[in-house]
Amino acid sequence: ANPTFCSFWNWIHYSLNIINLYLMAFASLERHWLIFHSHLVRSRRGKILLHYIPLAFCLLFPACLYAGAIFIFPCRIRYN
Repeated sequence: ANPTFCSFWNWIHYSLNIINLYLMAFASLERHWLIFHSHLVRSRRGKILLHYIPLAFCLLFPACLYAGAIFIFPCRIRYN
């Protein structure tokens, strides 16, 4: 175990954890939209705005956030 591996492991762990939470929350919102407001997602524009963009956000935002917090933030890392 070296600092590079530990940093990569922390990034994977935290990113996948938050991605899982975001996707579960989005799935519950999307289910509500599909049941009660299905007219919003029938058009191509609605699918892009209410399905694809939030999914991309749920996948990319946590990975970028933790990449910045773990790899870019200037601090001295001490692993046990």
